[in-house]
Amino acid sequence: MKYPIYIVDAERDSRIRLNRMLSQADWSCRPFLSGADLINEIEALEPGVVLADVRNASFDGVDLIESISKRNFALPIIAMAKMPDTSVVVAAMRSGAVDFLQKPVRSETLEKAIEGAAPIVDQRIRIVDQTKRDKARIEVLSPRELEVLQALANGETNAMISRNFDISMRTVENHRANIIRKIDLPNIIGAIAALQRYEAACLLHANPNRLLSTI
Repeated sequence: MKYPIYIVDAERDSRIRLNRMLSQADWSCRPFLSGADLINEIEALEPGVVLADVRNASFDGVDLIESISKRNFALPIIAMAKMPDTSVVVAAMRSGAVDFLQKPVRSETLEKAIEGAAPIVDQRIRIVDQTKRDKARIEVLSPRELEVLQALANGETNAMISRNFDISMRTVENHRANIIRKIDLPNIIGAIAALQRYEAACLLHANPNRLLSTI
């Protein structure tokens, strides 16, 4: 699938050139003059790929990458810059960029990078959808039920939970039953899995590059 490409480049000629190259390859493009302009509309943007000049951003390139990743996880970033030094490339990749291109970018190189980012968009869409479902399930639990579920996820037995929370075994069992009923899954194992997926997704959201090893 060809996702939309969001171009962030303060240089007019460069922005027009990138837009022309991608449009000729049948990619749908939307240019932004600055990172701030994209951030202002980011929650309304469809999943796609951000092509951002991190040297010409309206604020620090690393901050731009991190802001995009935190606000719209389904927008992997391909960073780019003219004659970047190693520190710029390393900082961009550590911040969550999925690729780095040196400007001016050749058409073949650009298309290859965009095509390489498409599977990442696919995966992030699946993660976002699953995370929404898990989050909805977790949010129906009371604070005590969530504590019990977290304890179970940590491998604690009913007896350990009873002792650590200073509640009766019957109360622990009632909490377990309520958790299964509220989350609407067949058993407590499914509830634990939902919690662990949600927590793992939150970590991935904070550090998008962890996704790369699973693609």
